[in-house]
Amino acid sequence: MAAAAVAVLPDLIAPNSPADAVSSLHFAPRGPGSSVDYLCASSWDCSVSVWEAGANGDCVPRAHSAHGAPVLCTAWSADASSIISGGCDNSVRLWQVATNQSMEIGKHDAPVRCVFDLSAAGTAAPSIASLSWDKSCRYWDARSAAPGAAAALTVPLADKAYAADAQGVVLAVACAERHVQIFDLRRPDAPVQSMASPLKFQSRAIALFPDQTGFALGSIEGRVSIQYISDPPAAAQPPAGGEPQPDPRNFAFKCTFDAAHCSAGRQQSCVGGCCHVLEATVEAQHLFFPCACVCPVSDCSFFLFVQATVRATKSFRSTASASTRTAPSPRWEATESTRPGTRTRSSV
Repeated sequence: MAAAAVAVLPDLIAPNSPADAVSSLHFAPRGPGSSVDYLCASSWDCSVSVWEAGANGDCVPRAHSAHGAPVLCTAWSADASSIISGGCDNSVRLWQVATNQSMEIGKHDAPVRCVFDLSAAGTAAPSIASLSWDKSCRYWDARSAAPGAAAALTVPLADKAYAADAQGVVLAVACAERHVQIFDLRRPDAPVQSMASPLKFQSRAIALFPDQTGFALGSIEGRVSIQYISDPPAAAQPPAGGEPQPDPRNFAFKCTFDAAHCSAGRQQSCVGGCCHVLEATVEAQHLFFPCACVCPVSDCSFFLFVQATVRATKSFRSTASASTRTAPSPRWEATESTRPGTRTRSSV
């Protein structure tokens, strides 16, 4: 029996899109019985914007805020009432979307690269975490937040934070010089694991598995490493007194693209079909990778892989500019066809 045809919908441009590159993109968590999706994006134009996303992919602008410098990261609160943001003004801000009130709740000594709301994790850590190029992870208590207030906890990192992800009680951080650190948020004052990236080049993206047993790590070389942090199967354990063995579940692969799709005159820059991995997202055991090839202004692609087999299930068509961020919407379904309109992609 022939498979039913899937309608291909054109990409839609959100009205009042940022004037510069998009630095973060997140859908708000859905409340019980809610059928409305809200999308938040931050940008190098210093803005933070919110849209209401329709079922057919269209977006309606709902709110707008700004920093005094480019914004690098955002995170929704667990109840979707507010947005945490950080950026090149070194500040961590809390924006109450309904009232359009924004307040500085923390400050770093260098730009803030990642922020997270931890209130739903049920951990000993304060409710907000921020990671910065000042080589620190700082925790803030939103209940007692006030301008100029000191961090509830400051934890030194191995180097500048380039990427991070939080799932449940686990925080994974990819730092400069290929350092990777894993924190247990029930004891957030020190990492429980520190390791060197198995990839040879600078880390650019990290995403924890939903079950917190491992993570995907992407580099500027275009490779992705799958690393497990849980105990390996008993069969892989070394004998008593034996040398530790690599976890057999760990592996790496390279994202590639078709250089023939690059614009005329740019193909000489697309050596070997290598691409930078700009972000990694794990959703329903699928990996999302927006990738930009090595030439700085070349056409770009968006890849979707199955986590367990690393078999590409979807390669969205190239765009005229780099896809910098992706966000699977709450309507996204892990199907073989991956229906268009169920993911949002941002381009520079």
